[in-house]
Amino acid sequence: MDFHLGQAQRNYEVFTLLRRSGYEDWAATTLFYAALQCVEAWLERRQLDPRTHQQRQALLRRLQVPREVFAAFVSLEEHSRLARYEDWRPFLTADLLATLYSRDYALVCAFFEAPEQIRPPATPRLTGD
Repeated sequence: MDFHLGQAQRNYEVFTLLRRSGYEDWAATTLFYAALQCVEAWLERRQLDPRTHQQRQALLRRLQVPREVFAAFVSLEEHSRLARYEDWRPFLTADLLATLYSRDYALVCAFFEAPEQIRPPATPRLTGD
C-alpha cells in the first residue's frame, strides 16, 4: 500500500478509537490528518509534493479542486488547529464531530479517491474531473 494511504488508514483507525472514547479534540485532529494523507496520495500521483499546509492549499486551488471540496478540507484543518491551540470545549461537540465526519471528511474522501475502508458509510463516489 502507498505510504500516504497507509498513514491515512492509521489516522482513521485512531480517529475511530478517539471518537468512541469521547476525545473530540484529538479525534478532530486525526480526522484531519487522515484527510490530509488522502490529499497527499492524490497529489503524489500527479507528481506534486507540497512541503507546507500553505503550499498544499495553493496547489489545490491551482488544480481547481471544486470549491465545496476545498472548503471541506480547510474546515477539517481549521477545526484540527482550533482543537490543538484553543479551548475547543465550547464548540467541538460530539455532534459537530459527527458533522465534520459525515459532511467534510466524506467530501474529501470522495473527491480524492480515498480507499473504501476509510470512507464514511454511504460516501458518494466522485471523480477527480
